[in-house]
Formats: sequence, C-alpha cells, structure tokens
Amino acid sequence: MPYAFEQTPLWRRTLGEHSGDPHKVQRQALRSAYLQFRVAVEPLAAEIARSLPMFTDHSIAHIDALWDTASLVCGDTFPMNAAEAFVLGGSFLLHDLGMGLSSYQDGEATIEADPRFGELLARAWARLRRADPSASDEKVAMVAREESIAELLRLRHAAQAEILVTTAFQTSDGESFYLLQDTLLRQTFGSLIGRIAHSHWWDVNDLREFEQLQGSCVEHPTDWEVDPLKIACVLRLADAAH
Repeated sequence: MPYAFEQTPLWRRTLGEHSGDPHKVQRQALRSAYLQFRVAVEPLAAEIARSLPMFTDHSIAHIDALWDTASLVCGDTFPMNAAEAFVLGGSFLLHDLGMGLSSYQDGEATIEADPRFGELLARAWARLRRADPSASDEKVAMVAREESIAELLRLRHAAQAEILVTTAFQTSDGESFYLLQDTLLRQTFGSLIGRIAHSHWWDVNDLREFEQLQGSCVEHPTDWEVDPLKIACVLRLADAAH
C-alpha cells in the first residue's frame, strides 16, 4: 500500500510514476532507494521520543508530513527534478535524527564525552538543588544527568545528522549496513544530503555555502543537476511550516 506522502503533489511530479516517462528506470531507482532509506530511518526516528519525550514530534510521521508542507511551499510550478527531490527527501529523513541516542553508535557514552557535558551537568545540579533543597543527592544526580543528555542531543542533532548517511551502522548480529543502501546514490549524494540536513540549524546567511550546483549522477540525465541552495531553503521552510 502506498504511503500517504506518495500522493503529495511534489512527490508525484518528481519521483512518482509518469505516463510515457523517458526516464522511467532512473526515476524508479530513486523512488525505490528513497523508500528503502525511509524504512531504515523509521526505527531511529521512533527512538527520539524515548530520548526526548518533552520535545515535539520528530517521528516518521513528521518526516512524511514534510512532503505535504514542501508541496505547499513549492506550489505546482517551482522547478525541481527527480534527483533534487531525492536529495530533499533524504534531508527530510536525516534532519532531526540526531535527536535520538540510537543515532550515536556509543549512545550515552558519546554524549557524556562531549566537553560541554560537565558544565551542563553542574548547572542542572545547581538549579535542581535550588528548586528542591530536600531532594536526595541520588535523585538530583539522576535528573541532572538526564537533562544534560537531552540538552546535548538538542545542541548536537543537526551536526550529527550530517554524518549519518555515510556512517556504517551494525545490526544486532554484528553486520554492517548503511541507512541509504544504494552505493552509487550514497557516494553521489550522501555527503550533500547530510550537509543540507545539518543546514536547517545554520544562520540563514551561511546557506550561501550551497550556491554551487552539483552535477548529475552518472546514471541520470545530464539536466538532473542538483541545486543545494534551493533544497536547503525548501527544507527549512517546510520544517518551519510543519
């Protein structure tokens, strides 16, 4: 059964099936790769609510909804080819994924090794102790640690998103896998997808980094160039709108 986002105008005119499509094979490959990518991301996105239960929805439902808000942002005539839509969709999948501990291979150990952790912990401890002087040290320590980890997940999530598509994860059986399994697409677009996902937290002036077009994938039509600045702007607007 198709996902609801596959009925959005932006998906349908970029990655959806087209009657008499001269690029049917390439479009189908992108579509299949995106759906596989989404399946791999879904359990990591679901874990965010466990790591940060006090935050707004960052699940796969939020990610899927960005196709709808992006359709509203872009309208029916804004130019976007299938490769650009794939990169945009990949940035949807990754942009908040660093909010969950499961996006870090060493989990809490990585967060606690962050140089900022000690200062955040001390501040949280002092604030919690002032708020409830009668609380036990064990309780204050536990809550201070949880709050510090949550704050660092928030602070680090955009930068973490940048590396996830090119990071090899491991299954419970010890086998390595990538969130985006298609090797050619990962090598061609992986770093760009991660960088654009990271950019949703940048100062808007820093988006000028993306002014250079990226050439098409070797298996795609030559006019399927990717405009990173356009995609970064659509990601930012769609996310804010949702």
